Parts: sequence; C-alpha cells; structure tokens
Amino acid sequence: AKGVRAVFCVVGQQLDRYPGLVKAIFDAGHALCDHTQGHDVHMSTKDPVYVASEMDPPFNKIRDLTGRPPEFYRGP
Repeated sequence: AKGVRAVFCVVGQQLDRYPGLVKAIFDAGHALCDHTQGHDVHMSTKDPVYVASEMDPPFNKIRDLTGRPPEFYRGP
C-alpha cells in the first residue's frame, strides 16, 4: 500500500520449485538476488569451479525468467 520495494534473495532450488512466485515478485517491482543454488554454508571453503556451479544456475534462471540479471548476489 505504501509502495515499499524489497530485495528477495532467491535460492536456486526454490526458484526451480516456484518460478511463478519469483516472476510475480519481480513483476511487482522488487529486486531479485542470487543466493546460490543450494545454500551451502561452507561454500567459501570450496574450489572456484564448485563456487561457480553454485552461483551460475540461479543467476541464469533469474535472467531467463525475468529478462534481466539479478541485481545482487548474497552468499549463504
């Protein structure tokens, strides 16, 4: 009612499960944030190939779903 916008950090597994909800969030004017594919809290100890495999899928899915890349990234 007040026009407040939010940033939604989306885990890729949930994006896979609820793409319509993520699209509705975006269409309502909110920002989307890539929050990794599986929310691995130990990701910072992993090699770069693994890190990319956690970051890239949600980035690409958000971009493909909305036509725009996510505005933010937030690690687990």
